[in-house]
Amino acid sequence: MKQLIKSFTYKDVFPSRLQPFTSVKESEHEDSEVEAFKKKIEHEVDFESSEKTCTKNYGHPGFIPVTELKTSHFPEEYQDQDLVDTIKLLGDLTVKIIVTVSDKVKIGSGRIFELTKSTQKGTCPCSDCRNNSKHTQNWWEIVVLTSIHVVNNKEDAENTKCRLFYDTEDSSLVNLEGAMVENSSQNKNNQICRLICVTCDEVLSNRIDDLLKKFIENYEKVFDKFWDVKNSEKLVVIVSHPHGTPKKVTIGKSDERKKISDGHSVLTYSTNTCPGSAGAFLYIL
Repeated sequence: MKQLIKSFTYKDVFPSRLQPFTSVKESEHEDSEVEAFKKKIEHEVDFESSEKTCTKNYGHPGFIPVTELKTSHFPEEYQDQDLVDTIKLLGDLTVKIIVTVSDKVKIGSGRIFELTKSTQKGTCPCSDCRNNSKHTQNWWEIVVLTSIHVVNNKEDAENTKCRLFYDTEDSSLVNLEGAMVENSSQNKNNQICRLICVTCDEVLSNRIDDLLKKFIENYEKVFDKFWDVKNSEKLVVIVSHPHGTPKKVTIGKSDERKKISDGHSVLTYSTNTCPGSAGAFLYIL
C-alpha cells in the first residue's frame, strides 16, 4: 500500500554536499510530528502508552532499531555496507529532544551539526557549573538542528534537554542542555531551528567531534559511490525517536522536489514518521 506523502522545506546552510534536510511537515497541522504530553508527575511521561496506542503507524512496521540495521533492509541497488555505516553514524549524531515548559512536555528529534570550543570569557553556563560552583573555564557549544515546532524560542531552549546515544532501553543517560536558539523563524520557508547546547565535558566533546568527522567522511564516500545511480526516485532515510523511544530507522523514497523560493525547496517523500520524529535529519541519496 502506498505510504502517505510528507513534505518539508529546507534552506542550504550545510557546507559542501551536506544540507539540513530536516523532517518538518508542511500542512495545516505542522506540529503533528511533535509528541506532546502533560506531565503525570515531575519528569515522568508515559512514552510506552503513546507508542502502543499510536494510530498513525499501528505496530510500527518498518521502524528498524538502529542497532539492528543491515544491508538487506535497503532496496537492492542500495545494499552497501558503507551506506549502513553512514546511517549508523547519523544515528550516533541523532538526539532525542525533551522540552519541558510548565506542565507540558514536547518530544522531538534533532541532529548534532557542529561543535566549537567557546571563546567567551567566564565559566561554563551549564547547570552543573552554576549549581555546584565548578567554575569550569573550558566549555563547548554544540549546535543541534531541529524543527521550530520542537524548539521555538529562547524559553523552549532554556528548558530543553537533548539525550544522546539513546539506542536501546539500556543505554546510559547522556544529556546536553539547551541554552539558546539561532535562526529560529516563523517564516514558512525556514522551519529549521539551530539549538545551541553547552557542555564542559571534554571527553564527550571529543567523542562528538570524532563522530562529526567520521560522518562527513562517510557521507562523502557514499555520495561519490552512488553518484552515477540514475533513479527517478531518491532514497530517503530518517533516524528519529518516534514517541520518544530509542532510535529507529525508516527507509523510503522521494518523488518530487519543487523550488518555492530562492534557497528553498519542497520535497515529498514516503518515509514513515511518527510523533516524536519532528526535527529529524533526512538522509537523501
